[in-house]
This record gives sequence, structure tokens and C-alpha cells, in this order.
Amino acid sequence: MYCGNCGTKNDDTAAFCQACGSPLTAAPGANAGAAAMSQRQADRKKGIIAVVAAVVVIALVGWLLFGGRGYKATVEKFFEACMDEDVQGVFELIPNDVIKSTMESRGYDKGDMQNFVNQTENELKGMLALGGVITGDMDLDVDITGDTDITGEQLKTLQAEYKDEYNVKVKKAKIVNVNVSLDSSIFSGAQDLEIPVIKVGRSWYLDVNSL
Repeated sequence: MYCGNCGTKNDDTAAFCQACGSPLTAAPGANAGAAAMSQRQADRKKGIIAVVAAVVVIALVGWLLFGGRGYKATVEKFFEACMDEDVQGVFELIPNDVIKSTMESRGYDKGDMQNFVNQTENELKGMLALGGVITGDMDLDVDITGDTDITGEQLKTLQAEYKDEYNVKVKKAKIVNVNVSLDSSIFSGAQDLEIPVIKVGRSWYLDVNSL
């Protein structure tokens, strides 16, 4: 930067001329480009932050409104767990408070829970082996063909049962119509089944009281 009074070249950051001491004033437009670029960068950052914030808000609202496990996923996971002889997987499709209340009423504690799961899995495998059934040799096809909402007095009765027995608040209930096809080296066939499900919180679970 040059001094307008004596013409001496000074450092661009200097406020006064090093030769004559006169105040230094930037020439019109000298730093305008840099300032404009800095402002554009700041505006761009603000824009990016705004977009990210909007995406987060939309995702959060979507999760709050539509999050949780749907009833179709619950039914499909139920059959998958059965085929895998996965008792723990089936338990995950039952509301925690239902399992907790049932185990406590039968004198089980939390440590006994895993023992119960293991014992049940072993018994299941034993029964399947005794019957000559090898689930790994089976092809399972689950086709959800429809569903019927439980409403009116029937829903109120079901809600009262879960509230009184397990302190669980049931929001909705359905009967899901399923066509299950099994194909193995031993046998094959198809059957229409009705699987009752309930909605607790944002997720659907098996209605164990109606199974």
C-alpha cells in the first residue's frame, strides 16, 4: 500500500505511513474483491448449514411419524425366526413388558431368562430332529395376502387385557392373512394362516394373547 501523502510503499496491514506518519487509506476497490469473496464463502457456508439442518429435521420428523417396525416386517421376521430355530428372535417380536411380566409371574429373574431361551431352543431343535425335520433343507415362502383391522369393542377388550395383565398400552391391532409355502425333500405344501399383531409405541408386535 502506497502513502497518498509522500508516495512511500508501506505494508498492506499498516495503518500509518512509516515515512511521514500520515494515515493510510486503501485505494477504492483495493480490497473489494477479497471482501466480496469472503462474503460469498460465508454465505455459502450458511447455505450448506441450512440445507444440512433441513435434511436432519426432515429425517427426524419422518422417523417420529413413520419410524418403528411395520406389521408386515413383524410377520416376516416371525417366520424367519421360526425357520432359524431362533427363540430369541421371536422374543424380540414381543413387547418387553409382556415378557418381563410373564417371567416375573412365573418366578423367573433376568438371569433365568437366557437359560429359558436356551432351553426352549434346544427343545425345539430336539422336537424337529425327532420328527425328521431339517429346517436348513426347507424353502419357506411367506406371502402376506391381506389384513383386517381390529376395531370397536374387540379392540377395547384387547387393550384392557394388555393394560391389566402387562401394563402395556396397545394403540392398534390387526389380523394379518398369510399364505405360507414350505418345500423340502420330505414334504411340501401351503397353508393360509392368520397372525394377530398389535401396535405398541411406533412398532408392531405379535399379539401373544391371541396366538
